[in-house]
Amino acid sequence: MDERTPTASASGNATWDDLPEEVRARLRTQSSQAVPVTPALSPRMRAFVLAVDRGVLAVARHWVLAVNIIGGLYAGLPLLGPWLLSKGLTIPANVIYFIYKLTCHQLPERSFFVFGHKMCYCQRCCAIYSGIFLFGLLYPLASRIKQPLRWRWMFVLWLPMALDGFTQLFGLRESNWQLRVITGTLFALSCVWIAFPYLDRAFAEMRRDLEARFRRVEMQATSGD
Repeated sequence: MDERTPTASASGNATWDDLPEEVRARLRTQSSQAVPVTPALSPRMRAFVLAVDRGVLAVARHWVLAVNIIGGLYAGLPLLGPWLLSKGLTIPANVIYFIYKLTCHQLPERSFFVFGHKMCYCQRCCAIYSGIFLFGLLYPLASRIKQPLRWRWMFVLWLPMALDGFTQLFGLRESNWQLRVITGTLFALSCVWIAFPYLDRAFAEMRRDLEARFRRVEMQATSGD
């Protein structure tokens, strides 16, 4: 029998030592080629990656502030449009009106008027976006609300707005500004009560991962010194 022919082990299977040398060499080559080698980062690229990670960590630590700043800008910008019109600055005002036109009908009879001009969104949208901003500000104080709102209660809070909006849409009745504000505020409450706890969990996990990564970097730097 050829000496390069693998012999059966006690279990009936060929072992590594039983394989011919050229087969073992071929398997070693394939194994080394199958494992990708991650290229080392240059010092400049490494510094850039760390800077990006620090920025992400800052957002993860202060995400409530970041979200509320965005929400406050979106809720407050429609006040700027009427003010700009009152000052005769029609071009920047029309830009703001156009942006909000993409998400709101802006009907005058369903909008609040400030500075002598209608706002850039309707009364219901005003209640929704202002409510999201205000409830977002109150979220850090509501330490007990760490669990997202259950879906069935979400639909309960959405139902008044759906009934008010659809009955008005199909001409069955006409709503008023009080109902639009109340139903929009309930909708805003449900949005914050659902989204913020999930965001809290996601950013907390991101924060833990990044903090652990920076601790490893600091340990490597210390051991290198």
